Amino acid sequence: MGLKNSFDGFYKSIQEYLDIELEIFKLRAINSSSKMMAALITMLFLVFFAGIITLMIGMWLGFFIGELLDNMALGFGLAAIIYLALFIVLLIFQKKFLRKPIFNAIIQVMLKNMNQKDE
Repeated sequence: MGLKNSFDGFYKSIQEYLDIELEIFKLRAINSSSKMMAALITMLFLVFFAGIITLMIGMWLGFFIGELLDNMALGFGLAAIIYLALFIVLLIFQKKFLRKPIFNAIIQVMLKNMNQKDE
């Protein structure tokens, strides 16, 4: 009888340990995913506001060039050409200027989350 009680207690201890470890794993997963979501939402807000700022700068540039040339259509046309040239440059060098920095930023956020988890 004593040996059976020992094994029952041991089994219950192992089961409690595994339940606690599972709960810790779930909490860590929730913590990591919430940090990643927060980073993603922050990036989306930054991209949104950068788009608005770019639009405003483009409008300013169009009006500015239009005033210089006394022709608003030509001013906005030249501003559009400048933006088209920037777009083509980004398209050509997208790996260097866009993909790689974004990829590195994602890795840094993930590593930061892993390091905080270890501490």
